[in-house]
Amino acid sequence: MANDSPNASTTFLFTSEQLQALARAITSAQPASAPVNTQVPTPPPFTSTAEPTTLGKSLYALFPNVEERHILNITRHEFRPFSLHKLDRHIRTKADTVKGGLDALALGKGSIRDYPSLDSVVVPLLTYFNILIAYARSSGNPDAGCVLSMGAISYVASLMEMAKTF
Repeated sequence: MANDSPNASTTFLFTSEQLQALARAITSAQPASAPVNTQVPTPPPFTSTAEPTTLGKSLYALFPNVEERHILNITRHEFRPFSLHKLDRHIRTKADTVKGGLDALALGKGSIRDYPSLDSVVVPLLTYFNILIAYARSSGNPDAGCVLSMGAISYVASLMEMAKTF
């Protein structure tokens, strides 16, 4: 008895007319599908959870743990990168371990040793960005705060990617 089933090494050759006839047969055998709705639904309206009084507060009231001079330096774009440790919420705890205490930390110019881990950089950096974003929001240009927020998020994300690499 002859085996009529094709094996894996059998090659089938079709002419273009045969392929077109096969395509027509397959297409006509399939039921017509419902039209596809290509409209994307609009997102729901944004509901703010911020306190309504936040916009009326001063920067000093919004950031009571940050010295006024540091806030001023940030808004004037005069804040130095190695001063980030001065924005750390836990600086008073650190001051107990440093000779000279809080005054010595405040006068210090900062160094790479002040940032032994990613956390030690990111936490005060986010405070810096929050101050800058709040300042931009108060400018009357609603896009300024949004642009700064997106830039800050991208910057912190790139720091986290670098931290994984190194």
